[in-house]
Amino acid sequence: MLQSFKPHIFIDHTTNYFTVLINTYSNNVNFILTESRDPFDDPYQNGVRVYEYKLNGTTSSSSNNEAIINLPLPSGNYNKISVRVLLQNDSLAGTVTVNIKNEEHFTHDGTNVMPFCWIKSLPVPATKVFFKAYVPSSVLPSQPTEIILLPAKNKIVLNY
Repeated sequence: MLQSFKPHIFIDHTTNYFTVLINTYSNNVNFILTESRDPFDDPYQNGVRVYEYKLNGTTSSSSNNEAIINLPLPSGNYNKISVRVLLQNDSLAGTVTVNIKNEEHFTHDGTNVMPFCWIKSLPVPATKVFFKAYVPSSVLPSQPTEIILLPAKNKIVLNY
């Protein structure tokens, strides 16, 4: 299960679209996600296109609800996409900002083979990486085939 209200962005450069996945389930309640307003330019950072969604009302359900939103990449001079999830009182429930460049964030090729990935740090000298992926014809190994450490970018790349 993805972390509640935390958006995850996957960029498909072959179609110039990106996919946003948001888990709207929390405390045994599914929230209804609606677009808050039209996309806008971040007033504090140049080149950032912002998309806001609001959690309005709830539905009764005992299972997770993952909202999947497909949008075209912004045209113009943008180098980042920011997605924000707001509570009904407009306070921030979750956010993510990613570079549009192919190598900088999760990507997919339009065939739904997407690494829905998130990282949870534990209060021990270790990090657990959780992900689920639609891989119709193969099984992923339990360990990555390659681990690339990029400490200057505060980044670890796991290849499977």
